[in-house]
Amino acid sequence: MDASSLVVVIQSAILLGAIWAVLFWPWSSVRLDCFRQQVFTVRDELFDYAASGKISFDHPAYRLLRQSMNGFIRYGHKVSFWQSTVTWIAWRAASKPNRYQWESQWQEALKSLDDKTRADLLRLYTSATRLVTKRIVYGSPVLLIALCASAIAVVLSVGLRSASDVMSAALSRTAEHAVDQRILNEEAARAAA
Repeated sequence: MDASSLVVVIQSAILLGAIWAVLFWPWSSVRLDCFRQQVFTVRDELFDYAASGKISFDHPAYRLLRQSMNGFIRYGHKVSFWQSTVTWIAWRAASKPNRYQWESQWQEALKSLDDKTRADLLRLYTSATRLVTKRIVYGSPVLLIALCASAIAVVLSVGLRSASDVMSAALSRTAEHAVDQRILNEEAARAAA
């Protein structure tokens, strides 16, 4: 390789690095801001639901769900595949007697609600956890590959449906194996405390 070719290769590498930095460096903070704003939106919907008198602001289910969402907002910068994997390993290594306190308190609080209110709170909980799942899966190249493989498996097993249905099913399948929502809830509750 002569000197002029080497200069072109070095210039191209520097230019590609600069383009990557300009395009992708701010991307992580944009993703974080979007995630937090989406969780704020769901939390606002929860607040409006309670303000309409359908559930008391003092009800344990309301407080737990709000605490979880507050934790996801505060803990959002740590919501990643890497961090959830490290947290999962730490949880498995530690021997904690009451591992999933938030989960058991949440289930207990839901029992005291009527069916309509329980369904509404579960819908809000599902919305929030879906946002967390998307943040983890869409932020990891490994999980994006798994998501594409799951999407192909969904299309092959169920048949061609709308792209939204395929991605939703693929996201659920990918998240089942990559994310332990109970641990994320515990960590979010701890972050909010």
